[in-house]
Order: sequence, then C-alpha cells, then structure tokens
Amino acid sequence: IVSAYFSGNAPLIQGIAKPCPGWIVGYTAIIEKLKLQIPLPEVKAMVSEKYRSIKKESWLILSPAYLSQDNAGISKIQALYNHLVFALKYEGVNLLVFAKLQEKLSSQELLALVNIEPLGQYSRRIWFLIEWVETKDHNIEVTNETKDYYRFFDATKQAEFLFDCVEDTIKNIVPQEINYLANYDAFKDYMDDEFEMPDKLVSDLVRFLEQNRGVLSKRAREKEFSMLTEMEVKRIESFYSEIFGR
Repeated sequence: IVSAYFSGNAPLIQGIAKPCPGWIVGYTAIIEKLKLQIPLPEVKAMVSEKYRSIKKESWLILSPAYLSQDNAGISKIQALYNHLVFALKYEGVNLLVFAKLQEKLSSQELLALVNIEPLGQYSRRIWFLIEWVETKDHNIEVTNETKDYYRFFDATKQAEFLFDCVEDTIKNIVPQEINYLANYDAFKDYMDDEFEMPDKLVSDLVRFLEQNRGVLSKRAREKEFSMLTEMEVKRIESFYSEIFGR
C-alpha cells in the first residue's frame, strides 16, 4: 500500500510509538502531514497491516479495508477529503482541526474541498464545520473620546436581527436540512442495494435529477449513466420522486 499524501507508516508519531505496524489515518494523519499546531487526538486512528479491528489504549486500530484512498492517482485535496470523511465516520467532530484547516488552506482549496461531492452528506458537514469555525479579526483603534460608543452602543436592532436569524434557522433551515439529508441517505442506500453505485456517482445522479425535476436527461443517460437500462432509469426516477417528493 503506497500513500502519496497523508497515511504515513513511520513507527513514531510526534514521539509516540504506534502499537503495531500500519498507517495513520483521519485527524492524526491530517495534523501530522499538514503540520497543524494542535495536539493529536486523545484516541488516534490507524490502519493495521494485519486484518483486525480493535481499540487499544489510546489507539483505534482498523483493518486494511478502512484505509482511506491516498495515492498519487488522486489530488492532495481529494486525499484530504477522504481522510476527513474517515474522521467524521469513525472519530467524530474535531473543531480544532477544522479551525486550523480554515487557516492553512487557501480559499480556492477550501472551495475545491467542499465541491468534491457537493450534494454528499460529508461535503455538507465539512462545509458546515468550516463555516462554523471561520473567524476574521477586525481591529478597531478605540480612543478615550470614542470608547463609550463601543462600550454602551444600542444593540437592539442587531439583537432583533440575530433573534430572527436563529428563529428561522431553528424553524426552517435545520428541519429542511435534516429532512434533505435523511432523504439523500435513503436514496443512497437504495442505490447501494440495487446498483452498488459509488458515492460520487450517486452524488452526480442526485444533482442531475434535481436540476431536471426528477428526470434523468438524455445527455446524462448516454454519458455518465450509460450503464443503466431504460427500465432501471425509470425505477430510479420513480424512487427519487417517492423519496424527495414526500
């Protein structure tokens, strides 16, 4: 197994000995290879050279089947995305990592990262977490003559606007997002069970169906989804309408 970007197999990680031969993955690989100035996770993830999955002391050890795709055949951003997906699946949310990624990566790299699978559940989560931690410094020089304007300004309008935003988020945006993700997961499960279609292709399929009101265009049927028969396309369109139309 060859890693081009993140999955290092050195026996020591920041002076910590790995419990067995294998490759670091997820947050540990990202922190180590991008040299993020933050501590390693309390429980570090790795893939063992042997076929076993166990939790040992401060390590989550998984079998080679869990190794994130991380080779010269893909871009570094794609490899980073693969490790983030692994981390969100098996390690949970580490806001400190996302905060440092927001500082480390350029705007173009961040955009490329969240556009790998723009309709996929993990791209949406990555985008949300990056937006959540994103901060910008605004330095204001406050003199003695003006300091009270900043200390005692009337924030009624700002508070009313913030309340409206929070209310809209709770009542509308969050339920809609949860509903969409649940529908997407149901559709993806159907495609996995019936067609064993890769996640990226499922993401593209949903996008095409959304753009064309639940109907797969002739161009898409002849190019990206030429492997599907006419009957299979009809079944997929019908299930899509049933899931997303409810």
